[in-house]
Amino acid sequence: GERVMSFLDGQPCMSAPATPSVSTTANSYAYVTVTFASAVTDARIEILITSGNSLVGLYTSADTTCTPAPAKRRVMIVSDSFMAGSAATTVAQVPPSLLALGYDVSVSSNSLGGTGYTRDNGTLKRWSDAARVADAAAFRPDKLIFFGSVNDDTASGADLQAAVASTLSAYKSVVPAACEITVYGPEPTNAT
Repeated sequence: GERVMSFLDGQPCMSAPATPSVSTTANSYAYVTVTFASAVTDARIEILITSGNSLVGLYTSADTTCTPAPAKRRVMIVSDSFMAGSAATTVAQVPPSLLALGYDVSVSSNSLGGTGYTRDNGTLKRWSDAARVADAAAFRPDKLIFFGSVNDDTASGADLQAAVASTLSAYKSVVPAACEITVYGPEPTNAT
C-alpha cells in the first residue's frame, strides 16, 4: 500500500507516485527504481513516501556520493478527519504532504477521523492515547499543531477543558523542550 514520489531540485522525477515492486527473491524488500535522464551532479534529490515506517534505505551505484540535506523543521499535526480525510481509518498523509512541499518542512500526521480530545472512534483512540503520544516522541517535532475537532462538540466545557489540558501536558512531556505548540479550534458546529 505504499507510494513513493521523487523530486530532483524540486521538480518531479516521475509523472505519478510509484508503487514499489516486490522482489522475486525470497526474504527480499520491495523497491522503487528512479532513473534520471542524464548524470546528476550537485542536485537535491527528495523522496516522499506514505509511511516512514517502511523505509529500509537508499541504494546507489558504487561511484555515487550522497550528502544528507540540512535538517528541515519538523512539524506534527494532530487532528481528526479535517486532516486525515472523512471516515479515515488509518493515518492519512495527503494534506501534510502538500504542506511539506509548499513550505519545505518535514511533516508527520497524527490525525485520525472521528477522534478528538474527548472522543474515540471504535478502535481509533483519542488524542491523549499513549500510542499517539509515543508517535510524537518518536518524531521529535519542532512544532506541534492541534486542529480542534468537531467530534468534541458534545463534551461539556469543563470536560473539554480538562481533556485539552491533559492532552497538551502528555505531548509536552515527550517532545523537545523547544517544541512550539499551537492549538486551533474546534469549529463550533453545535455552538456548544
